[in-house]
Amino acid sequence: MNKKHYDHPSADTTSDKKVMNKKQKIFLLAAGVLVGLALIFTGIWFFFLKDYWAMQKADPILVTSVSSLTGTDLGITGRYAGVVEPQKTISVNKDDSKTVSEILVVEGQNVNAGDPLFSYNIDEMKLTLEQDKLTVESINNTIGEYKNQISDLETERENASADNKLSYTIKIQTLELNIREQEYQASVKNKEIEKMNASIQNNVVTAPEAGIIKTINENTNNANGMMYNGGTTPTAFISILSTGEYRIKATITELQRYQVSQGQPVIIHSRINPDVTWSGSIESIDFENPVSNSDSGNYSMMYAAGDSSSSQGSSRYNFFVALDDQSVIADSKDGLDIVDNSKLIIGQHVYIEPSSGDSSAPKTGIWLPSYYLVKGDSDSFVWAQDKNQKLEKRKITLGAYDAETDLYEITDGVHRDDYLAIPSDNLKNGLPVTTDPMLGTTGDMMSPVEEQPTIDMPLAESITPEMQEKLPTVSTEEVS
Repeated sequence: MNKKHYDHPSADTTSDKKVMNKKQKIFLLAAGVLVGLALIFTGIWFFFLKDYWAMQKADPILVTSVSSLTGTDLGITGRYAGVVEPQKTISVNKDDSKTVSEILVVEGQNVNAGDPLFSYNIDEMKLTLEQDKLTVESINNTIGEYKNQISDLETERENASADNKLSYTIKIQTLELNIREQEYQASVKNKEIEKMNASIQNNVVTAPEAGIIKTINENTNNANGMMYNGGTTPTAFISILSTGEYRIKATITELQRYQVSQGQPVIIHSRINPDVTWSGSIESIDFENPVSNSDSGNYSMMYAAGDSSSSQGSSRYNFFVALDDQSVIADSKDGLDIVDNSKLIIGQHVYIEPSSGDSSAPKTGIWLPSYYLVKGDSDSFVWAQDKNQKLEKRKITLGAYDAETDLYEITDGVHRDDYLAIPSDNLKNGLPVTTDPMLGTTGDMMSPVEEQPTIDMPLAESITPEMQEKLPTVSTEEVS
């Protein structure tokens, strides 16, 4: 007996509902996971990545060495390296149209006004002179021929017909013009002959003033009257350091420029004998021409690196000290033999210390300008470079205060090899730093950080509050 099979609609409906519930659970679980991940990412961004992003986009903050700020990059507190030099350097150039026969001086030699420096080769000049004389003789012969032709043409013109007289007149005028041109050429050559005769008679170039031979550049070439070495730097054939008035040249960094001023009295310390000092005052500070340590061929720059420090990219400027008594300068290089070292000699290296006009001892320790400090009610801080080359706010301990110079003594928290930034409201821990003035900036000049990226969560926004209330707590075991 065959059995009939009947469908049961109620059973199918129940099965379909189970499948639908399972799909809804999977969807809601996925949506919940996405919402949770979005919230977690938002939290991470807000509390961690946002500041990190800002730090990465921020301009590096300029920091300067404490040793540079305090003038101790020389290893001596409050002093600057200097060198004795003449007030002026005399440049003697050679004529490139002539050949130098002999150089009659050596570097370091003392010369007086009128002493021979070098001589030209007169053999070449005599040969040129003879050639010029022959040229003038040839020109005079040509002029004589033109005059003879004119005389002949004038005779022929008198016997010519009226129609042909004009033709003779034009020929005569042409020859007269040629004569004037030849006479001009002769006058030019005669002046060259006079100049060459003078050069032969005075083939030795002499010193215009008394001084010391500083440099002799035998390979220097002259271009349009200016001496060039390598095509860029003006260089004299012979440079003489005048032995007239002397001064002392020293250098300061960009931030030390506020520690010295024109007219400020100074004390000059001998490096040979620390007990010997001289007095003077700052005559001028050259802020228009930053010192280039690489330009070693120029005398005005050659002592710029006298303090051996690099100042980590900080710009340097020359300043000049006038001696109160010029008689402390030795008359010649014999000053080197002075037993008590009471005289200064050209090229001697010294230390320059600003003086307040009293005999008080110079400061020891670390003294910083007040504008580098952040002073609170109870604690004081500085913005310093940490061991990871990042900016940090560091607590310090203050000592004495010098109201005259606006300097604070730092007894703890800062070392001479530290690097500091000028405080600003924009500074934060972790900002990048640099010692290069071309790359760095101060806190007040920081570039604005670019707008932070927004979090795009279209799926999370599509879930309504009602749907979120219905989100079940589903485990992975329930979805199977």
